[in-house]
This record gives sequence, C-alpha cells and structure tokens, in this order.
Amino acid sequence: DDDDDDDDDDDKDYIVAEEEEDDDYEDDEELEEVDDEELAAIASEASNRARQRAAAASNAIGIDLLCKIAACMAPGVTLFNLCISVCRDDARQIRTEYLRDNDDYLARNLRVLMQYSRSRSLFDKVRDNILTWMAVNTDWRGRVTPQNVERYRRWQNMRGIDHRRWQNMRGIDHLRRVLPDINLMFNNPAIAIEIGLLDVLRNLVEDVGIDVNRRQWTDFNTTHFNADDHDSDSNNFLIDLALLRGDTDILHYLLSTNGFDMSRMIRPPIATIGFASHEAVTDEMFQTLILHPSVDANMMDEFGATPLLLSVSDLSYNMRINAPHDAPPDARVEYLRSRVRRIGWLLEAGANPLVLDPVRDVPLIQYAQGELEKDPDNEHWTEVVEMMEQRVDAMGDM
Repeated sequence: DDDDDDDDDDDKDYIVAEEEEDDDYEDDEELEEVDDEELAAIASEASNRARQRAAAASNAIGIDLLCKIAACMAPGVTLFNLCISVCRDDARQIRTEYLRDNDDYLARNLRVLMQYSRSRSLFDKVRDNILTWMAVNTDWRGRVTPQNVERYRRWQNMRGIDHRRWQNMRGIDHLRRVLPDINLMFNNPAIAIEIGLLDVLRNLVEDVGIDVNRRQWTDFNTTHFNADDHDSDSNNFLIDLALLRGDTDILHYLLSTNGFDMSRMIRPPIATIGFASHEAVTDEMFQTLILHPSVDANMMDEFGATPLLLSVSDLSYNMRINAPHDAPPDARVEYLRSRVRRIGWLLEAGANPLVLDPVRDVPLIQYAQGELEKDPDNEHWTEVVEMMEQRVDAMGDM
C-alpha cells in the first residue's frame, strides 16, 4: 500500500509539473515552439514511468507462482496461452514444473492410444510427449521391476477391464475411473516398441533381463485378450513390432543384442520376413534383417514358403493391385523397385530361386519367367529374372 501511495504521489507531482510547464508556455510569448530535445526528454520520462508501473504490476505474479498455477492445470489452451504470455526461459520453467511428478499427464497420453485410431503420427506425438516427461522425471527407471514386468505382460491387466467393456464406456466419469496405469509403458516392451521408447526397451533388456526372442507381451494392436500363454499365437514378437512400426533404431538395437536369435523363436522365423514386407519397413531395415547371422535366406515354414517366395509374391501382388493406391505414379514405381531390390538382396544372401513354389507347383524362377512372358516390357520382372538366372549360374559354378 505504501508503494501504491508513493506511485500516486509521483503521478500527482508529474501532473502538476506538466501543468506548470503549460502555464509557462502560455505566459512566454517569445517562445514560439518547444525545443525538440526537451520534448524528447519529456516523452522518455513518461515512457520510463509507464514501464516501471507495468513491471511493478507483473512482479506481483512471479514466475514461481505461475509455475504453481500451471501445475494445477489440465493440458490445453489455457496452459498453452500461459506459456506464450511469458518469455521463452519462463515458458521452459513452467513446462518443467508442470511435468514434474505429473503422472496424470502420462496417463492421459496413454489413454489417447487406447481410445483413438492408432496411426503412426499419433504414436509419434505421444512418444514425443512421453520423452519430454522422461527428461524431467529422470527417476522413471525406479518403476521397472521383474514383478511389474510380469504384471503388465497383458496391458488389459492395468485396471482389470476387458476390451468390450472399455469400448462400451461413455462419458468423462467413466474415463476418469479407468485412467491407465503409467507403469504399463515402462514394464511392457511391446508397448514401449509400439510407442517408440528405445531407452525403455534398453532398460528392460539390459537391467531387467527380458528375453527378446519371446512373445509373451500383449501390444495395443493385439485382439486376443484372454490368452494366458506366455507365447500366445495372438502376441507379436518384439522384432515384428519394430518392423511394423518402421523404427530403424529399435530394429538395430534388437538385432545387436547378444541374445537375439531368430532360430529360437517358437513359430517359424520366416514369418518375420513376411512382416518385413510391410510398407513401413525401409530398404535399410530389410537388408539389415536378412544379413543378421541368425537369418537363413532359405529357411522354410511348414507350408514350404521361403523368404524369396514371400518377396516375389509381394512384388506380384503389389503390381497387380497397383499399390500403394494413394501415392503418385513416381512413388508407386519407386515402391515396386524397392521390392525388386529386396529380392536381389535375398539372392545375394544365398536364396535359392529353384525352390518349388508350393502354391503354383513350379520353381520360383519359372514363375518369374512366366510373368515376364505375359508382359515382356515390364522392367521389374525383367530385372528379377536376370538376377535369378545369375544366381542359378553362380550355384552351378559352386
């Protein structure tokens, strides 16, 4: 109050001084105009006083108080407006204090993946939010224990609700009661891979000691909700999830672990090559996978399918349906060329083009030659046939 009174007195003195100057100006008939320097000084003094009053008002709500206010806010426009109303450093401090020990923020992000279509862009946005939270709360590893890894093996266990009940819930009151347990994303490697949390996966592999060759963890896209088998057919292998996500860093990490061995997988490892045909898998990822020491280019499943057969069938199918549909013509051509390159890498890795196609009952090279005869100008089949013939010649020289 004393400060306010002093400000009022200063304002009154300033007004009186201005009135006295006006009187002097009117009385002085010889002065025709105000000196420019004097006018500038008066304006500068008025501007300084205005800034001082604004600073005094802003200091009444300091950054510490703003941080406390932000910590009580729900994420949204109000919090965003608060951040943009201050300078960059203060906004960074507000964000840090808001995220500190804010488990509800993580739960809301995890719930987004449960409620809405789980597109790649949505996973990436949630991943960025979670990584920002982890950068502030560096003690997140304390949430990971062998007991929690077993508890959150199936993500539906987090609140004891089944999928059908979740889908039928409506209203914010229901949603608040079933906010997911954030420990899920730190203890379930399948969820960590789907979101893209490499540090979380590394912690589970190196500190907890999970087996990267098992498929005992349920991911978000798994539809079989009641499987208790540790290696249920409904679960995906971790390497398959990395391929489906198209995450090069996670794929490289899984392949680099000492324990990774495709031959130890319970189901035929050729299925992983099938996942490698997913559009999210880049050429680099495909080549890295097939060059791994545990991958046999001629491995075969119970139906007689080989990696080369899967790749040739993938090329044929995509040419037939003109995929990808929404891409421009140049992108479609490059997409098909990437499939041809993958066939070439398999042949370089030792794949045998003379293996019988169990569906068409002809050798793969004969099937490719037949496709080329139907369309002699097709550059893709031309290149595939040439590579296969070169591989057959090399096999004859061995």
